Amino acid sequence: MHLRSLLLFVPVATALLYACGDTGPDPADADVILEGGVTDETFVAMSSSLDQAKPTSDPAKAATLDMPVDGAVLPRATAPVFTWHIGATVQIERSPGRRWAGLGLLPAPAEAWTPLRELFGPIRAASAHGTPFNGTGTYLVFSTDTDPKLVRAFTGVTTYTPSQAAWGKMTGAGKQITLTLVSALFEQDRVVQGGGPFAGSIIKFTVAP
Repeated sequence: MHLRSLLLFVPVATALLYACGDTGPDPADADVILEGGVTDETFVAMSSSLDQAKPTSDPAKAATLDMPVDGAVLPRATAPVFTWHIGATVQIERSPGRRWAGLGLLPAPAEAWTPLRELFGPIRAASAHGTPFNGTGTYLVFSTDTDPKLVRAFTGVTTYTPSQAAWGKMTGAGKQITLTLVSALFEQDRVVQGGGPFAGSIIKFTVAP
């Protein structure tokens, strides 16, 4: 291939590579509320891990709900604050000399800079939808017997206060609501090896008339 033809090919190939790297969330999950520093990419990783394996039971790493308690009747006037704790949060070593390969952390080999590597190298931060998330992410699913996705939220903190719209869905359900918690440990928007997902608390509550 002539050099001129190669140079014409480079921009097209680069665009294709970057487009393929930006997977984005499934449209079916567009209603999931993201809070506490998590990004679209964090939730895609969480969703993918749940598709691959059923959450494991590990009390030391599970998201355990503190409030409200199972069977609670919550006042309608004000949205409650759902709070929980993680049994034992694993601390991850953060080092600039490590990078992702699959689900594990492997040493990054030395790499020489070349103009073509700048074009074809790893996808840069500009393609991300926010600062990569590190830490424990918790997925909350509020459901009823007729609506398995009444309200869904994914957060990087250990509290969740429903917005007016979300609380309106719960108060309007008119029946008992089940809350299920699932957590996982993330590094740079990826579920770490052995980092979950972990099955957490499952409680039922109702909203007072």
